[in-house]
Amino acid sequence: MSSALKNQTIMPVLSVLSIVLLIMGVNGAPRVKESRGGCESRDARKFTQVYMDFTHHSRRNTFHDVAQRSLSPWKYTQKPADPDQYPETIPEAVCLHQGCVDEDGQVDMGLNSVPILHDTFVLKKVKDKCGIFFRLEKKTITVGCTCVRPMIV
Repeated sequence: MSSALKNQTIMPVLSVLSIVLLIMGVNGAPRVKESRGGCESRDARKFTQVYMDFTHHSRRNTFHDVAQRSLSPWKYTQKPADPDQYPETIPEAVCLHQGCVDEDGQVDMGLNSVPILHDTFVLKKVKDKCGIFFRLEKKTITVGCTCVRPMIV
């Protein structure tokens, strides 16, 4: 699977996961109250199962194209995989220039290319004396770049 296709697939997955978790009001994994003998059975924990169906997801090839046509173009990079996190890898955008591309295709340093940040959620595997559970964590990732006027101080 090409890098562009992976990026087109993972971003909608992260967005849907974030929306589902926000709707559910999940603030983190439930904690187990300890009984006198140690940990309660896993059946005592409250779990919510989430199923994601992407069969109706339409793929648009314009997402990668926008990154190249932008006045502030970007490319996607992958950080090293984290096996204790789901998803293990999250593509992040990196701005290609400090300035913005003008109508002649030249970089104009009179304007600034800045990252667009987005908060998303990941599931982090946590091991404790009672076993393994997943905790919901918020991550801020760069999803693209935009062109702005410089700040005047």
